[in-house]
Amino acid sequence: MLSLKVILFIIICLNFSLLTGIISLEKILKKIRNTKYKLKSLYNNIKFENEKEYEDELKLYNEEIKKYAKYIKRLNLSDFEIIIKIIYDMWNIYGYKDECIDSKFYKGVDRLYLYKHKYGVCRHFADDMVYRLNEINPKYNARIITLEIDDNEDGYYLPIKRKKYIDDETNELISDKEEQIDNKSRKKYGNHMACLVDLPNNITLIVDPTNTSIGYIRNKTVNHFECKTKYKINKNGSFIFNGNHFFKTIKNNLKLPIRNLTTYKSLDKKYGKGMQEKALEHIKYVDEDTISKNYKHL
Repeated sequence: MLSLKVILFIIICLNFSLLTGIISLEKILKKIRNTKYKLKSLYNNIKFENEKEYEDELKLYNEEIKKYAKYIKRLNLSDFEIIIKIIYDMWNIYGYKDECIDSKFYKGVDRLYLYKHKYGVCRHFADDMVYRLNEINPKYNARIITLEIDDNEDGYYLPIKRKKYIDDETNELISDKEEQIDNKSRKKYGNHMACLVDLPNNITLIVDPTNTSIGYIRNKTVNHFECKTKYKINKNGSFIFNGNHFFKTIKNNLKLPIRNLTTYKSLDKKYGKGMQEKALEHIKYVDEDTISKNYKHL
């Protein structure tokens, strides 16, 4: 039988190990937090500098956004139809291009790159959509979210024709080393951007204008309608671009299944495949006498 002294010694050792582990964990978490806040600060500084650098061009962009917002408001669309209308109009004007090397000079003002060049990648599309939505209605509180996605695409995508520009010089096979770097970067900061939009009744939708898909947050993952694949939300990237608003969004959406177990089924009825197709058909023909199909102020 162990003596009292031995038992006390074991307890002290266990407590010490536990305390040491807690201290080590706190140090690691502190380092992660510091890195995250440093990156957030760096991004804000770059954004501030680029806003000054492109001040005149941003004024022109903002004027066009205001014109577009007035046009949308005249159409008497529902909130959901407005979201789909913007995606539809964007793809009537813009195209997608994988290699946008010079776009690195537009960090923080990514929407401007899309506006000037008429092509871009997910960060350009998402940033542009955020600013359009908020100009139309500030209550949408549209903001950026970063995701970790792969090539397994099995969800529903709005049947909107998308232009894609191919650069033959950069259309090469990706090496194993490059793929490892991409996977590491994806896990660290995410590899895709979309936007969050607040709608009435405490509903927040994920809108991906690049892939023309719509979804919602459930259990800290993004679920697209009619999709088995669940995309992980990248906290670091989302915090850098969205700040503390991101964590508030996650907290609010985690309450949904507790408040109402049928919430997600009701979301599908309101915003799923059938409603998306219905909204798309409506906006295609709305306001035909103006510039519905070829809006020139994008």
